[in-house]
Amino acid sequence: MQNKLLASIAIFLFSSALHGQATYTAERAARQQIAVSVGGSITRKITSNGLTYDPTSAGLAEGSYRFNFNHWLGVEADYDYFRNSQKFLTSTSTFRLKSDVHTLTGGAVINLPNPLTRRFNSFLYVGGGEMFFVQPNATSFESQMAPVIAFGGGIDVPMSRHLALRLQGKNYLYKAPAFGSGSPKLDKYAQTLVPTAGVVFNF
Repeated sequence: MQNKLLASIAIFLFSSALHGQATYTAERAARQQIAVSVGGSITRKITSNGLTYDPTSAGLAEGSYRFNFNHWLGVEADYDYFRNSQKFLTSTSTFRLKSDVHTLTGGAVINLPNPLTRRFNSFLYVGGGEMFFVQPNATSFESQMAPVIAFGGGIDVPMSRHLALRLQGKNYLYKAPAFGSGSPKLDKYAQTLVPTAGVVFNF
């Protein structure tokens, strides 16, 4: 149900953007931008020394602020939130722990001319920050913080002078959490794909 709702929102936003394209074409990026997006988190399964880390996929909410120094370079701060199950598997057992995941990142944005059409603003993003795994209920397992490397890119589709649709894909690289003594440990980097669609406010 959650995935169907997210898909419906993305289709609605994309349809609105196509309608807006009939009137508006891409211009230089606004000095400041605030974006609100929805999407998902999909983590690639990793295995090492007989232990597999395979967290569940989940819907995601994201807020961001971008400041553009000029038409090609800017900086951005992002906050992501989702709730999933951190799942560890061995040949004989499965360990699962529900977590609220908060991700705070900052990085550089490179705005690029779109070679296909003037109706899009394309950009690349690279940065880093922290990922916080917080237990929603009191348990014997510790909440945990992990450094994260973030990179990706996307497009802004103008809908009006102060409004645009943003389609974006990011990757997060981080060490799989351990949650304190007594829980499984996996000293290896995990990769989470975060596709999002949202609305950008330019000012």
